[in-house]
Amino acid sequence: MLITKNEQLKKFAPETRLWQGIPAIEKTRGGKLFAALYSGNTKETVGNYCALLVSTDDGKTWADPVAVAYIGEHGRCYDPCLWIDPNGRLWFIWAEHPARCVKAVICDNPDAEPLVWSDEFCLSGEVMLNKPIVLTSGEWLFPSAFWDGRLYGFPGQQDVFGESTVGGSAVLKSADRGKTISRIGGAIVPSRSFDEHMLLEKQDGTVHMYVRTTYGIGESVSYDRGKTWTTAFDSKLGGPCSRFHIRRLRSGSVLLINHVNFTGRNNLTALISDDDGATWKWSLLLDGRNDVSYPDVTEDGDGNIYVIYDRERGCFKKSMAEALKDAREILLCKFTEDDIKAGRGENIKRSTVSRLGEYRGEDKNPYGELALYSDEEYIKLLVNTAEPQDALEKIFSRFGVSCSQMHQIDRRALDGAISELLVSGASLALVERVVSILSANKTVSDGAGAVFGRMMDYISENLTQDFTLDDMAERLSASKFYLCHLFKEKTGTSVYRYRQELRLSKAKKLLLETEFSLGDIAEQSGFCDQSYFTKLFKLLENITPTEYRKLNK
Repeated sequence: MLITKNEQLKKFAPETRLWQGIPAIEKTRGGKLFAALYSGNTKETVGNYCALLVSTDDGKTWADPVAVAYIGEHGRCYDPCLWIDPNGRLWFIWAEHPARCVKAVICDNPDAEPLVWSDEFCLSGEVMLNKPIVLTSGEWLFPSAFWDGRLYGFPGQQDVFGESTVGGSAVLKSADRGKTISRIGGAIVPSRSFDEHMLLEKQDGTVHMYVRTTYGIGESVSYDRGKTWTTAFDSKLGGPCSRFHIRRLRSGSVLLINHVNFTGRNNLTALISDDDGATWKWSLLLDGRNDVSYPDVTEDGDGNIYVIYDRERGCFKKSMAEALKDAREILLCKFTEDDIKAGRGENIKRSTVSRLGEYRGEDKNPYGELALYSDEEYIKLLVNTAEPQDALEKIFSRFGVSCSQMHQIDRRALDGAISELLVSGASLALVERVVSILSANKTVSDGAGAVFGRMMDYISENLTQDFTLDDMAERLSASKFYLCHLFKEKTGTSVYRYRQELRLSKAKKLLLETEFSLGDIAEQSGFCDQSYFTKLFKLLENITPTEYRKLNK
């Protein structure tokens, strides 16, 4: 629900926030700036909310939230998006879970006081982090993602485009200036990581989709204004598997905000192309520091470019002291296209949208057990844990590296130590050995999405093969125990159970859409033979495959 009453908004003041990030920006015709951010709890989880801030002095100062999307401690509102449409209306958009949909409200006159919002309504899709675009034809296209929940930690959503059981980077269209919005197509981009896709209409009339991937940015092309898309390919734009921003400027040039010459999420840079993205002749470094990320952009009528981004979010920490070490900032840069072309970094006007200080929230111990012990004390506590598996889960929770760092770990040494721990128990020496291996060579991380996406790709690509966890670990160069922990944490099930469910989903699709025999369906779905397939189907569905086909035809 959208909260706008001042008394209720006090709960979301800066001093009650432990972390913040993933911002959005827009500027009205009257010159008012709006920013949105994502916060709540100690990390990205239930209890999250999206807050809307406003500045009337071109970003120099910002008021406390004027509106907040929040549904309580048993759900989450996340990944805000701001957009001012051609009618001058402000759209405040966010994702909502467990409803698993994109919600929005519209303010017809964002320059007026007080702000008056429409009722909430649901767009198609699960997440829409980036702004819509307006085609030269006048149609509006919305880049809304359908996540394969098993990839990102929720129950899967089946048949997103009618042909696949996985999610994808979808496109919604409105041909009546937002009165009705419907899904028209989308691309499934291999190695995608949380989609976060953006759309750009080229001068030849094609629409290009750019998608966050584990290797940087994937690209797909539509020749029919978003209905169908080509096989995805590497855009060669690079990036550290993070959000970027690409848009057409009023001048006709294309602007890209991305990480350049990066070692992680650093060197946030503005680039300009005057040949429709074929080359990028000009660049201007916006922020060279580490952990600067998730840019969003707007351009005003005078050609001023505003870039908002976060720095050191402060989430996923183990204690208050650890969180307070981070900057926990939302920052804003203002410059022009000419500044980029001339390399005039000194012309960048910088301001702070929000910087968190001392925490004064109601929960005095928001980090729970993790905040009560030092690393050394926690290791000793684990030694007294009765069940080795419980000890292992707690080791991963406190000391586990992200998946993007796993390639730096000696996985064979780690698996050997974990195997010994599971057999012999959590002795001090074994716990310290596992923690030592996990702690070696830690570097700046980009989160767990990258390798988790590769896990899901591996399962899908090898669906009909009886691969083992060792096979997967070898392919991904990661610890099989850590992969199992991650998979269970994200999906609530095991790799083998998930593979079984995926095979069953494929079999159901073949039963309904083809006339293949049960033997052929069993083979194409990865089951060893027809007899086993029929027996398992009956066990899990309480109906035989033949009966299922007859009832649902």
